This record gives sequence, structure tokens and C-alpha cells, in this order.
Amino acid sequence: MNYIPPYRFDTTKPLLVQDTNATCSGETVPPESDLQNHWKHLQFPCDFLTLTGQTITVLNGGQLNKNAGPDFRHGMLSVNGQIFSGDIEIHRRIHGWIRHRHGEDPRFRNVVLHVIGESPDTVPDFASSYNPQYTVVLQYPAGKSTTYSNKEQCRYASVGRKSISLLRQFGFQRISAKAGRYRRTIKSGLPADHLWLQKTLRCLGYGHNSDRMEHLSDSLQLGRLLECSHHHTRDQLFEIALGLTGYHKYFEIEIPFWKSISQRYRWSGFQYYQWKPLRTRPANHPVLRVYLFLVSAASWYALYNNQSGQHGIRDTINSLKTRIPIPQRFREHFYGRLASLGVSRAVEILINAWIPLWCRGNNQNRFQEIRAYTEPLPAIPVYSAFRRFIGRTEWAVVLDKSRLHPVLLQGLLHLRQRLCRVEACERCPMIHEVTE
Repeated sequence: MNYIPPYRFDTTKPLLVQDTNATCSGETVPPESDLQNHWKHLQFPCDFLTLTGQTITVLNGGQLNKNAGPDFRHGMLSVNGQIFSGDIEIHRRIHGWIRHRHGEDPRFRNVVLHVIGESPDTVPDFASSYNPQYTVVLQYPAGKSTTYSNKEQCRYASVGRKSISLLRQFGFQRISAKAGRYRRTIKSGLPADHLWLQKTLRCLGYGHNSDRMEHLSDSLQLGRLLECSHHHTRDQLFEIALGLTGYHKYFEIEIPFWKSISQRYRWSGFQYYQWKPLRTRPANHPVLRVYLFLVSAASWYALYNNQSGQHGIRDTINSLKTRIPIPQRFREHFYGRLASLGVSRAVEILINAWIPLWCRGNNQNRFQEIRAYTEPLPAIPVYSAFRRFIGRTEWAVVLDKSRLHPVLLQGLLHLRQRLCRVEACERCPMIHEVTE
């Protein structure tokens, strides 16, 4: 882009990371995920007052977008009797539009409404290529959580009482379903090696970048990646990671090596604004994750192919855990000096990609095979979204909200996505008579 925003980002400073504990006027501003959840469950139409004092009516809050881009698609507003249709973006504060560089991103050109979590002291002049037409403040209700009515028939009723064994069974069922899908995908013509590449990169994507990492694998070839992992230095591999993610343009770095190798292999990278690094911790930045994979691709692929039986799962986790130094000349752009993969992410790779691929055979008793692989896995931290789900549905009386076995986390995902459509429903029949 030729356009340069009025606030020039200093590329020598570390990347901005979302501050989830920032305070304003003595009160904690709700996390963006809570604001999105509250907006999702509002009873539309709703009247709002814009920052300029104009009254607008939101007829439709839009559809939640789980991929990169605006938070809600296809919203509808009424202003002075005129109907506007477009996207809706939600931030904790009004400066989020500038910090996230949405004004430079063409995916945000149709945003008609900017929703923020607090009233600003001053209204900034975005002065960018793409600006929201209206900005309103969303009043978040006081209290720890919000209860939303369940307008549909509750699907928990068919499950029965809460039980750890039931939750574990749901986890096995979810992993088995993944194994079945992988088997059907391979039978439809996708090579098993490419499926391994696709699913491993997806697990490295972390949250909102998972889909983008999976799409990245479609333009790469495993054989060439393994060749790069064997024959190129770490400085060169980091340059490839910058090129594939498009962040060499963000940092304004010239990397001739990327130009030559992209022409040789016909690789095309993404644009940096297609990622969502502000939703992750610095260690999970897309550049570092792609660099980590490029360095480790050959050893990880050999590790995956040499796995025989359920023995050695803990050794596999220890082999997946990696701490690789960032080249000296690129350290000024990132926090820390290492690109690292910890136990939790290693377990995620195993349970979401490798174990389902190992168990994809036409096995009638797939549950026992999955149980044998997953029993040695260690407990991993519970993510914030799961902690809220556990607390709001009172699973906390059964589960430890800090760490859980990954099979139980898979069971929670099954419950959250397949059985219950309302996260904060308090009429769940499973909140009583807890059994083991």
C-alpha cells in the first residue's frame, strides 16, 4: 500500500500484544471476547447513541465471524429511517481500530459500526483508508457473568447427570470422529503426508490464526519443506518464515533470499494484515510458529512416521518440545530470544493431529486404541474460554479449572459445540447430583 497512516509505527519496537488486564477509571474493561459474547446475545433491535450524539437502531447484530476479518458479518442499522447493511467490529477501546491496523486492511472496508467497551475521553481522527461509519459504546452488565435465556429446547436433558467418565467418553468420541474424517479425506484423494502437514500447521496456528496456518499448507509442498529444513541455515529459514507470513513488509525488511526461493518453489506468502497476532501471546506469533516448524519439520516428520504403538508418548512430547534461538538480527522485532514450543502445544499437536492420524485405520474398536495413546498424556492448562464455560455451567464442582487431561478438554469441546447452544444457561439439569 502507498498509504501511510498518520501514526507511524516504530518497527524497531516489539509487536503490540493485547492488554487483557488494562484498567480504566478504577474498573477493569471487559475482555473483547466477553463484549462479543454480550453483543451476540443482545435482543435486537436496540437503540444506541453514537459518539457524535446521533441515535441509531441496530436491527440485526450480524453473524459471528470465526475467521480473520470483522467480528460480525452482515449486520443491519437504521439511521433516520435509512437502512445500512455491513460488518460490525468490536474493541475494548476506540484506539483498537488504529492499533490493529484495520484502516489499512481491505477486509474492513464494509464495517458500518464500531462497538467499544468504554466511552473515550476524546474521539480520534482515524484518517485511514477504511473507517467505520458509526461508533457506539456497549454497556457491559455489572457482575461476573451474564445469563442469557435459552429459547431453544435444551439438549443437555438427553445427557443425564454430570460425570467424569461421561465427559471422558465424549472426548474419545470426538477424537474418534476426527480419525474417521481423516480416513475419509485420505480416501478421497488427499495424500496422507499433506494431511499431516495441514493438521500440524493448524495446531501451531493457535486460536484465530489456525485457519490461516492451515491455508498456508495448501501452497507448500512437504518435500520442499523437508529439503529446506535439511539444507538451509536458521537465518535463511527465518527469512522464509517472514516471507510466508508477509511480515517482512510490516518490519520493512529486505530479504533477497525469500525472493529467490519463492520464485524457485513458486511459493506465495500472505499479507501481514491477514493474521491476528494481537489475539495471541508473543511466543505464539505466526512468524515464530512458521520458523519453528521450518527448523523442526524433518525431525517431526520422522518422529511421526517412526511412532509404533502407544509406547513412548511422553518421549514423543519431549521431542516435540522445542526451544530454537531467533537469529540475532531479527531479535529486536520480537519479545525474547527464543521460538519455543511447550508441553501444552505439543499435546495439542498429538491429540488433534497425530493420534487421529495414527488411529485412522478401519478399526472397529477405535476407542481402545485411542485410550491407549491418550492415557500417558499429561494434564494441560485450561484456556480462558473453557474456564468460563466450566464456571457458568457449574462444571467447576467436578473439574479442576486450572489443569485438565486433554481427553476431558475434548469432551468439554464436544459438549460446548454439539450439545448446548447457550454457554451461560443456568437451567441445565446436569448441575445437580454430581457423580463420579
